[in-house]
Amino acid sequence: MDWKTVLGALAPTAATLLGGPFAGLAVKFLAPALGMSPDAVASTGSAVQAIQEALTKGQLSADQVVAIKQAELGLAQHLADNNLKLAELDVESAKVVTADRSDARSREVQVKDRTPAHLAYTIIGGFFIVSLAQLAALMGWADMTAKIPPQGWLLIGNISGYLAAEAKAASAYYFGTTSDSGRQAELLAQSTPPAQ
Repeated sequence: MDWKTVLGALAPTAATLLGGPFAGLAVKFLAPALGMSPDAVASTGSAVQAIQEALTKGQLSADQVVAIKQAELGLAQHLADNNLKLAELDVESAKVVTADRSDARSREVQVKDRTPAHLAYTIIGGFFIVSLAQLAALMGWADMTAKIPPQGWLLIGNISGYLAAEAKAASAYYFGTTSDSGRQAELLAQSTPPAQ
């Protein structure tokens, strides 16, 4: 079982924060619950990884389960004391991403550096070329593509997935994106259809 499933069942607020830009706040409450030293909390990245490994290694003891649930209550109380809600943290996270993208665009305007544009053209062009090549190979040389071993398909899938993700990021940089689209899909998946 992965760490998100385990932690999501015990401490959903902590699981949400641990997987995002506010992981440090979750670490502050979860690390002691899992018996980690304060030194582990000093480096957020390594502490997040240590917490994730501890949750996926095996069975949690009854004391650890109780401690995680208490950490969840403490985290919820901390958020309430500071008038924070997860929705507000999502907004803050979106602001950080938007500011980062805005800073990158401003830098490009000031420096007049064409490197990001050249990289974007290369990545998007590469995505279309690889996609068309795969389609042509599957349609034109079906007998040869049937001989490709599973490891070859795994490599082809990894390259295609990487190029698709990078092409999406390059497009979002130049044309913008709606951060609500992912949230809408998530809410739609969780919704219940209306009664007929």
